[in-house]
Order: sequence, then C-alpha cells, then structure tokens
Amino acid sequence: MRKQYHDKWLAPAKKLGVGKRGRLDCPRCGWGTGTNAAIINHNHKEFSVYCNACKLVRKFPKGKLSLAELKAYREMSERAKESLRLELPHDYTLTIPEIGRRWLYKCGISPSIWPLLGIGWSEYYQRVVLPVYNREAKLIWYQLRAVHEGQLPKYIQPSAAKDCVYTISAAIPSRIAVVVEDIASATRINLTKMNVHAYAMMGTTLTKSQLNTLRQYDYVLVWTDADKAGRDSDRKVRRTLSLWTTTGSIVTEVDPKYLSNEKLAEHISRAILKL
Repeated sequence: MRKQYHDKWLAPAKKLGVGKRGRLDCPRCGWGTGTNAAIINHNHKEFSVYCNACKLVRKFPKGKLSLAELKAYREMSERAKESLRLELPHDYTLTIPEIGRRWLYKCGISPSIWPLLGIGWSEYYQRVVLPVYNREAKLIWYQLRAVHEGQLPKYIQPSAAKDCVYTISAAIPSRIAVVVEDIASATRINLTKMNVHAYAMMGTTLTKSQLNTLRQYDYVLVWTDADKAGRDSDRKVRRTLSLWTTTGSIVTEVDPKYLSNEKLAEHISRAILKL
C-alpha cells in the first residue's frame, strides 16, 4: 500500500530538477480530479509532497546526492560569487516560479505588487530579483534573493556604490525615516502607507549618498537584526546620524518583512513615541 502511494507522487518529484517544485493532484484526497492541489518538491535533501486541501505532508529522503545534483549546487554557489554590474540579469523575467512566489508570499508582498515594482526571477542565479528604480524609472539598485534550502549567501547585489534606496516613490512628505537591512523589508513598510519613509541600507554602514539623504529627516529609526552584527550596525549607523538628526532603534527577532501590517505599525509607533 505504501509503495502504491509513493508511486503516485514520488516518480514525478524525482523528475524535477534540484530546487524545483511542481503541482499534481493529491494522492490522498483528489487523485484524478485535475485540481493540482498538491505541491511536490525536490531539494538537495529529499523529495516531498504537500496538499493545500487535506494538509497531507510526506517526505522521502534522498540519501547521498547524485553527481548531477552536486554539480547543480556547485554551479549555483559559483554563480553567487560573480561580480554583478548595475544592470538586471540577462535572463530577468517577471514570470516567477513556485519557489520564488512562496518566498514573496511569506514576505507579505502580494502578486498585484510584483509587476508594479518589477519584482522578477533569474533562472541563471536561481533567485528572486528585487529591483529599485528612481522617479525617472532608472534602475538604481537591485538584490538577488536566495530561495532554495541551503542556498548561500541570502543576498547578492552589484559591487557598485550603493545609492540611498527608497523602494516606493514617496508621494507624501514625512519627517521620519526608517532604515532597514533589505529591500523586501523596506517595501513592506512603505506599503503600509504609514507616514514614514523606509530605506534599505543593504549592508552594515552608510554610504555618503545614503547619509546625505537620511540626515535631511528630523527623525531616523534604525531597524536591524537582533544578532551581534545587527546590534553593532545599529550603534554605528545611529552614532553617525546623531550628528544631524534624532535617532531611535527598533529590535525584533523577526525581520520586518515577515511581520503583519499591524505588527509593523505597532513597532514603528512605539519607537516614535520614545523619540
């Protein structure tokens, strides 16, 4: 019986490339229905299936990686070391595969927003593309975000000097800026439409361009990771900005992009009251 069950989803899962996902009917609740309710996955450790309807979860460990799989992961790692120019990947597309879409859903960035911001995919790098444009629609920065299990580093980005990156054009003036580490977190805060402007620092220190933009605000809240690197970055950034403006700090165990809009507003409002 177990073998028969596996025959229904494991064989299709094994045909997927490493890091790929697919859909088929649920072997338990809807086989032959054409609903495609189940998601099959092939990562470097196992094959798995998950059903959105009946919540079926099954995993099948792979054991040792095949030579082809090892080669695919080595190539992925080598490509992450390439020096990137300030232009989108040659195979950039707005068609995002399931694994990339799932990460964006987790970040709370809805599909209606993706084309508006140019969020896309690079098959070559196997990463979500997060571009940022200025008001003249000129590309000023981007990050490529890892989405596969075990894929490092999390982000790769151009080697050029970073401009101050505001992810959504500011329609309403504000006296308060929020500095976060990554583009997705800045995007989430700006989408809440609170009267603050969120910027992505994308590093641990401010560039001259970033400093010149942020010091024009009356108040700047710095929201970095809760680990030692994040705390060190917080102190360094606030010490630099304190020569021109009033600064505050927000610390959470979870990245801003993974919080609900209510939690984002709660943390920001509480920090503003402490200024």
